Amino acid sequence: EVLDVFKDFHTIETGLKHGTITVRVNHQSFEITTYRLETKYSDHRHPDEVSFSKTLLEDLKRRDFTINSMAYNQSEGLIDPFGGQEDILNKTIRCVGDPNQRFEEDALRILRCLRFASRYDFFIESNSNEALFNKKDLLRSISSERIVNEFNEILCSNNVIKYLNDYRDIYLTFLSELKVMFEYDQNNKYHCYNLWMHTLNVVNQVKNDINTRWAALLHDIGKPAAKTVDEKTGYYHFYGHPSVSESISRIILNRLKFSNRDKDEILFLIKLHDYPIESRKTIKKVLNQCDISTFDKLIDLKKADNHSTKPEYHMENSYYQDILNTAHQIINNQEAFRIADLAINGHDLIDLGVEQTKIGTILKELLDKILSEELENTKNHLIEYIKENYIW
Repeated sequence: EVLDVFKDFHTIETGLKHGTITVRVNHQSFEITTYRLETKYSDHRHPDEVSFSKTLLEDLKRRDFTINSMAYNQSEGLIDPFGGQEDILNKTIRCVGDPNQRFEEDALRILRCLRFASRYDFFIESNSNEALFNKKDLLRSISSERIVNEFNEILCSNNVIKYLNDYRDIYLTFLSELKVMFEYDQNNKYHCYNLWMHTLNVVNQVKNDINTRWAALLHDIGKPAAKTVDEKTGYYHFYGHPSVSESISRIILNRLKFSNRDKDEILFLIKLHDYPIESRKTIKKVLNQCDISTFDKLIDLKKADNHSTKPEYHMENSYYQDILNTAHQIINNQEAFRIADLAINGHDLIDLGVEQTKIGTILKELLDKILSEELENTKNHLIEYIKENYIW
């Protein structure tokens, strides 16, 4: 019927089985969906069958939350049978009808509810809130890609501490590895929080960049596995925990199907979050492994990690800003920190008579000596060093 109404216009059958078509009018697209009813959701995500209704009310009844169950037209104005406008004014998220049924129909609504609440700082009505926990295990039937898309929004919200902590049991359905951190006492002179609260504070303090937030969430997940006990003080030590955290995080990110690019950056941040960056040499060593954007994220993570310990161990903000300024100065001055930056290359070594099998080793040694400021990155100095050490 809708296609017949718009038979003189260009139409696109966007989702015909769900009653949706797109109509092109004056170079604009209008998506039109027929009022519909939905039956059982066997996979807790998609309706087994869609049938069409003649009434708007039937269509609005099947929607998730009251704030998403309003309609409007010019003749009648706002149509709001479930009190969505009042819930917006009262900053409340409430399911339409039975919340358990709404989450049974589409389990992803559980995370959508938390996403809306965390983003807008809305209160979740008590019955809907209870149903979130009742139906949390249904999230296991949802694809990891959709889960990550919703969870990313929660992770990047301004209310991240509240919504990660209050609903942590829900996230265990797809991030079971987090549980080991929940009540873990770090028992260490540097820390004033247990491991979970330390982690939440780090997440909250880093910038609103999704890879940095994931790195913050997972940076210390390997601490319990790396724990040793000081025989004299009884304090815990966590030597090598960045590598353990990196290994656990790799499993998580693979399971959640992160892209290789995002996964590599997150793992890099986790691996180096405890690496001491205190000199021009160490800055160059890190820049050798990443671009300046990732370097900036690493310093952001290191600062948040430090500022989530006891106040007497906090470094000044200027300390981290000086590191960033030096790194950007190195980039702007085009100083050498990669083999490609050397004033000499493989062809030069061949011309000097160096065996081809030794070229890679020699170039790496030259870079190491330049990073440690034992050599100047000039062609004459490097040639002189090669002649003295490799050519007889």
